[in-house]
Parts: sequence; structure tokens; C-alpha cells
Amino acid sequence: MPTLDLISRYSTLLIYPGAALLAAAVLTKFCIRIFPRLGMLDLPRGRHLHDRPVPVGGGIAVVLSFFAVGFIYSLNFASYTGDASGLKILLRFLPSAAVITVTGILDDRFELHAGVKLLAQILAAVLVFLCSNGICAVFGIPLPWWLSLPLTVLWVVAIVNAFNLIDGLDGLAAGLAAISGFSVAVWMLLAENLTTNVGIVLIFCAACLGFLRYNFSPAKIFLGDTGSMFLGLFFAYWGCSRISQSVTMLSLLLPLLAIGVPVFDVFLAIWRRSVRKLMHPGSAAGIMTGDSDHLHHRLLRKTGSKSKAALLIYLIAAAFSVCGFLIAAAEHALPGIVFFILLVVIYRVIKLADLELLDSFGLVVSGLARPHRRLLLIAIHPIIDLGILSAAFCFVFLLWLRNRAGFPFLMTYAVMVAPFPLAFCSSGVYRTYWLRAGINRYYHFFKIFVLTATFDLVLVYLIRDLSPEIQGIRLFAGLRWEELFGILLLFYLAATAILAGERFMLRYLESFGLRNFYLRTHPDTGGEPMKNTLIVGGGLACRLYIESLFCRYYFRQPFRILGIADDDRAIRHLNVYGFPVLGSTADLEKLHELHRIDHVVMTAVNLSPEALERVADFCRKHHIPVSIYHLSDTPYLVSDIYQLAAELRACSGEAETKA
Repeated sequence: MPTLDLISRYSTLLIYPGAALLAAAVLTKFCIRIFPRLGMLDLPRGRHLHDRPVPVGGGIAVVLSFFAVGFIYSLNFASYTGDASGLKILLRFLPSAAVITVTGILDDRFELHAGVKLLAQILAAVLVFLCSNGICAVFGIPLPWWLSLPLTVLWVVAIVNAFNLIDGLDGLAAGLAAISGFSVAVWMLLAENLTTNVGIVLIFCAACLGFLRYNFSPAKIFLGDTGSMFLGLFFAYWGCSRISQSVTMLSLLLPLLAIGVPVFDVFLAIWRRSVRKLMHPGSAAGIMTGDSDHLHHRLLRKTGSKSKAALLIYLIAAAFSVCGFLIAAAEHALPGIVFFILLVVIYRVIKLADLELLDSFGLVVSGLARPHRRLLLIAIHPIIDLGILSAAFCFVFLLWLRNRAGFPFLMTYAVMVAPFPLAFCSSGVYRTYWLRAGINRYYHFFKIFVLTATFDLVLVYLIRDLSPEIQGIRLFAGLRWEELFGILLLFYLAATAILAGERFMLRYLESFGLRNFYLRTHPDTGGEPMKNTLIVGGGLACRLYIESLFCRYYFRQPFRILGIADDDRAIRHLNVYGFPVLGSTADLEKLHELHRIDHVVMTAVNLSPEALERVADFCRKHHIPVSIYHLSDTPYLVSDIYQLAAELRACSGEAETKA
């Protein structure tokens, strides 16, 4: 009997979602037939990716099937178990969902102004708050209503618009909602066992899948704002209660990871549009101006297929959810694993932000109109360093010192962190233009850091062993010296790694970053494939050619460096100046078959006559153009320099006249 009872209870997790899936599919089929007669058609125009009129507003099928089956499920669950919480959830969710759904239908039919939609979203968020499901606590700390209300409105409006923005590809929003909803249901099932909430979320997933049957590429109907805003509202409503229950930063990440792809896309859009507005302050485009660089747009350009792009984004969403499960499982047992997972997620996320990084690097290199980049890179650098040192300190403090007596946060922070900004400011570290720093400036920076760390160690020793108690507290008294030395050493290593890494990134973006990110974000040039260039010769002239190529911001040239061909066996198949040595001049035919060489640059100054003849024959046979990078150190007279300056001025004046 217990087995039969268990089966009967859990079978509801299949029966009712199955009913919701069937209901959504039938209603979607009906909408496909009736909506064109009502004028609810999305015509191809502007940034739209479809090339034919498609019915829009199909989200109403998701809404109706979810609430219809959800109420039946909640009533039956309450009658059998006496638990009416599911019914209360749906009744509290209904007013805000009604506002969003009506607004979406009107927008799909009449295209409402953006301000009207924003007001409707704010009204829905206020209704969420009034129905006792606002963000009423953060980290277990209760919030007053005057803080809880705007926080709830901000959260709801942000998530609703996140799903609204991501709905730009066939089947994308509905598929992501189904994946995210399933993740939420599994989390609830593991944390709360079988409750009515699990069934409601599974019914929502099934309704999305029923609609996805007709929405996947090639789509026969679109969600429209009716559906996309409702999907966002559902997750915003669920996330409010999750945020209120979270007591740690890691548990607060779970609702964000569940809807990671839409949130990440909104983050990229704000980042990208803000940087472009700063680069072109006179432009009419702003943060709210649409563009064609959303995550689904760039993956569509990369894959060339709507279905492949959608499936790839589904995979990313599933990866976010898996990371959420790993974090939830390891949160209380292995904090180190949690931080490792977060680092992996951040690394993979950065790999998807090529366009934003390219624009940001371009902004730093080219500079702001106001303030000038000198102010941006030098005056603000102390603030950046202080933030890095503070982050390293917080990492060490939270892992090892927070639960120990006698370690007040502010006093410990002052002793461990304060000496470094003072030393940097007084030693001339900030009189370096780190975009173009030489190796001697890095040595100076490390020297100052090591001397300051030594002074800090002595200071900690004096405070620990010789200082009197301050307000009944003696700092660092609860640790053995070996343990304290290890903690300080970890802080110094973390701080110096991040500080040096930040400066190296500036140097990298000046020399190589712009071109690399440009080639990654522009795989073709006007529909033409990128030209592949092979460098012949891996000596010092090759190094000078590569540095001149990158350091002159020559990053908009439409060619990609394949690698280097060199007859020196000592460097065969190794990496030289950042590029692989693919073979010798005798391997040119084989390299051409593998990589399709379009251009050859000769940098070798000591090639044998036989090697030169091989290169010439190869290029002549395949009609490949050859460039020779030539170095000369020719002495000039002062009069020649004046003549050269006059010619340059004349050329400049002629160019301005033509412009």
C-alpha cells in the first residue's frame, strides 16, 4: 500500500503536465487558424529574422492552458492532501498575470508605445508586491516596505524584459522557459519533496512545450509580447520568494542561474549599448535602442541555422542549470568547489562576450570624449587597485577569519590592505601609462608590492604580539604564527596575481586584444571569407612585423594569420611570438591543402636560394600574392627630414581637400 500511495502521488506529476501539454498544443493550433483573421500577424521588417507573415500572440495558449490545468491540479491536490498552498499561489499570481497578458494582446494587435508597456509592467510588479509575494528580505534580513516595493518592481520589470528581449528566434523563449522551469521543479523536489509548487511549475513547463511544437523553426506562430512577458513574469514571481528565503550569496545565485541566458543577454545588451553610447556621445542610439547583436543574433550568424542556434542556446541554459545544481549540492560542504564552478561559469560567459569586449577595449584605447582617457586610465587606477585589494581581502576573510573571535572586519581590513594604496601612490606606480608599460615598470611594480608586503608582515607581527588590547580585542591573537603567515601569503598572492593580470590585460588589449577580438567577432568580410596569411620566417624580423601589425591598431584588415613557415628544425611545430610554426618551406603544398593560404608575407632575411625558389614557385602556381617585410636603417640628413615633413604636410592637405 505505501508503494501504491507513492505511485498515485507522483503520477500526478505526469498526468496534469500531460494535460497541459495537450491543451497548449490544441489551443496553439486554434490560434494559428484564427489570429490571421483578427489581424494579429507579424510582418517581416527591420531586425526581424522571418521572411513571411506569421501569426503572433500565441502566448495566450500558454497562459490559458497553464491556469486552466493549474487550477484543476491545485483543487484536486487540496482535496486529497488538505494543502491549499497551490491554489493560493495561483490566485495571487492571477492579477499580475492578467495585466501582463492583456497588455501583451493589445501590443501584439496594435503595437503599444514602449512607455505604456513599461507602466503595465510596473503595475504588474506592484500587484505582485500587494499579493504578498514581493522581495521582503535579503540574506535573511527583513526589508521595510519602502525598500521592498522598489526592489520588487525593479526585479519584476527586469526579468519580464529579459524574456521579452530574448524572444527573437523561433522557439527560443518557449524552449528556455521549459528548461528553466524544469530546473526549478527539480530544485523544489529535492529541497521540499513533493509539494503543490512542483506540480504547478511542471504544468508551466508542459504548457511551454505544447506551444513549442508549433513555434520551433520554422515557426508557424510566435509567442508575441503576450507570451514572452508572461514567461518573464512567471519566473520573476517565483524568484521573489526564492530571494526572500535566501540567506547566503550562493543561494541567491540559484534563481539567476535558472534564467541565466535571458539575464545574461540583458546584461550584454546594457554593457554593449552603454559602451557604444560613450564612444559616440552624439549618436541618437541609446541603451533602450534595439540592435542586432543579441546572443541569438550572433549565434545565428555563426551557425547559419535558426534551429542550430536555438539548440545551442538551449545547451547553454542547461549548463547554467547544471551549475546551479552543483552549487546547491556543494554550498555547505565544499566552498572551494563552489568558487571553482563560479570561475568556470564566468570564464565561459566571457567567451560569449566578444563584441562587448571589443567595444570596451576600443573605448579604452581610443578614449572618451570627456573625460580624456588619461584621466580614465591613470586617475581612476588607484580606485581599481583598491577594489582588487578589497576583493582579495574579502575572499580570505570570508573563508578563514569570519568565524574566529577577535577579527573585526574593518580593523583587520585597515591593517592588511591600507599600506598598499599608500605605497603605490608614494612610489610613482601611478605615473605609468599602463597601456604602454615597459618591462622595467612591471619590475618596479613588483618591487614595491614585495616591499609593502614585507612591511605589512612586520606590522601584523607587532600588532599580534606587542600591541595592547583595543576595546577588549587584540587583533590576530587567535591564530598561530604559521597559520597567520599562510593566510597573509594567500592574500598577497591573490592580490598580486589580480593586480598584475589587470595591468597585463591593458598591455594585451593595446598590442593584440583589438585585432584578436575583431577577427573573432567578424569571421567574414561582407560575405567573403577571411583571407588566410602565412608568414615565412620566424626570426626577429617576424617579431617586428607582428608587433608593428598589432601595435598600429591595424586590426580592421580582413586577414587572419595562419601561422609561420620556417626551415629551422629547432622551432618546428612549436609556438613562436604567439603563432604556431606549421612546417618548413618544403611543406607549403601540404599547408595549402589543409588551410587554404591566400597571402604570404616574407619576413626571413637569410633564406637559402632553394627555399626562396620554392616559395616563388608555390605562389606563382596558386596565384598567391606575396608581401616582403623589409627593415632598413638608412641615415638621413637634417635637410632630408625637413623635405619628408613637407611632403607629409602636402599629402595631409591633399587628403583633407579630397575629404
